[in-house]
Amino acid sequence: MKKVVTHISEVFDWDSKQPGKPITLILGSFNPFNPKDETPTDFYYSRVPTRGRGNRFWTTIGKLKYDNSNYFRKNPESRFQELDKSRFMFHDLIESIEFSSEDETVLSQFLEKKVFENFGDSDILKSKTSYQSSVINIRRNYNKKIFETLSTTKSIKKIINTLGSSNGNLGFNVREKEWSEFKSQLFKICKTKNIELILESVSPSPQGGNDEELEKWIGEHILKNK
Repeated sequence: MKKVVTHISEVFDWDSKQPGKPITLILGSFNPFNPKDETPTDFYYSRVPTRGRGNRFWTTIGKLKYDNSNYFRKNPESRFQELDKSRFMFHDLIESIEFSSEDETVLSQFLEKKVFENFGDSDILKSKTSYQSSVINIRRNYNKKIFETLSTTKSIKKIINTLGSSNGNLGFNVREKEWSEFKSQLFKICKTKNIELILESVSPSPQGGNDEELEKWIGEHILKNK
């Protein structure tokens, strides 16, 4: 049994919100579209947390630039405007993920309880995992829109990622052919177009680096672009 989960940006056309002349491209991992979610997130890193403080990306931008951590909360237009003001844009590395298992019931439960609720990068980047004693195979389809963007947008000078210290060097899944080819193409186009690829990364997730590290990283690589 196989089920495909697509990135939420594909469903809600987040690409139409990207800025006209970005300097920095920010790469994330994957944000799954859950058809049963009645309050889906409206843009990258913008999900309103139901418990805890949630992702710190926009709260950190608000704190550093406007001295107000809640500046962007529940205000999508201010986030879209900020893309043009600070000249950054987003893509995630993965466009969709195929999950397969011999047990259809277990696979459905895995999607509901794991993928749509608590599916971190450590899970996303695996080739297989176990759930309720059943093997779940995971196959990623990487986002080729990244290459289209880099080929057509002349303003981008820098690429960073939010995968954190353990995955930010993009050195994972070295035996996976699809990822090796994707990574090789990314490095090649950066070299050809003289785009700086920053492999230092601090994740804005609650489990990422401390606030000081995140603020320094965002200040250096996102807010000093103009």
